Amino acid sequence: MEYSLTTFGGKLRSLRKKHVLTQLDVSKATGVNVETLRRVEQGKVVPKIETLEYLSPVLKEDVLLLFFKHRYQDYSLLQEKKARLERNLDNGDFSKLELEVKKINKMIPKIKNKYYKRLIEQQLLFAKGIIKYKKENDSSKALNMLIRAIKLTTPKFELDNFQSYVYSSTEVRILMNIGMIVNSLGRNKEYLNILEFSIKTIKNTDELYPKICHNLAGAYIRKGDYINGLKYSNFGVDWCKNNRIYAGLNLLYYSKGVCQFYLKDKNYKSSVELAICLCEAYGQDKLKKLMLSNYADLKKQGCIRQ
Repeated sequence: MEYSLTTFGGKLRSLRKKHVLTQLDVSKATGVNVETLRRVEQGKVVPKIETLEYLSPVLKEDVLLLFFKHRYQDYSLLQEKKARLERNLDNGDFSKLELEVKKINKMIPKIKNKYYKRLIEQQLLFAKGIIKYKKENDSSKALNMLIRAIKLTTPKFELDNFQSYVYSSTEVRILMNIGMIVNSLGRNKEYLNILEFSIKTIKNTDELYPKICHNLAGAYIRKGDYINGLKYSNFGVDWCKNNRIYAGLNLLYYSKGVCQFYLKDKNYKSSVELAICLCEAYGQDKLKKLMLSNYADLKKQGCIRQ
């Protein structure tokens, strides 16, 4: 992990001056050598953990936490860009997604840290792949892009042997979308295998968990397996409630309602109606219209338009 030592040192100096302390005062109070303090404040050295712990009570701040917040600026940039891409992907806002992709393309040459540069390039390839798949309807090119994205951090990755690797949360997200693409190419069993693998791989504290639950529910609904569809819908709903994170809860309630309908559970109406109400609350008018249309088909014909 790299840190912006200069900015951290400057912050440390500001804290010391805020409390009207000289470097000698701090040294006497903490036992930390004056020369060490000088070098830390100038950003010339990576401070030891115990040094930061000694400084905290004197400077009246968690200096260790402050140090971690001054990780190399490329890390903060990565987190910011990742959050924006994720938000636009979740909302299906391809205009904003394409705009973000253009910004990242211009930004990449300025990134100094090779590791973070690779991670941002991975996010970029992922976004481009989704645009190819969902906007341009080019499944083959999209699949190739997502495989290349995983290979940036797992170079030996092969789709035919996907269960042999250990993945990060980001890689699982990409793998899940690879599954969606292979499903569109008619490889339904492979899609289900990827999703089942993903749900076992990801930690149940990860925000990706309810997304996988939703996709698994949909996969089982298409198979006519409404018991498993309901199971994963409930897993996702419970996760959202327990973690108080409600993005995607409308989709989970809708898939729950569909499964309840086919399982002759009279509560299906309340599930579907709640899903539609959540769409209204989220301002997702297009999704609301689609749900209402599918709901009408569900009641009239007993089937869901895919």
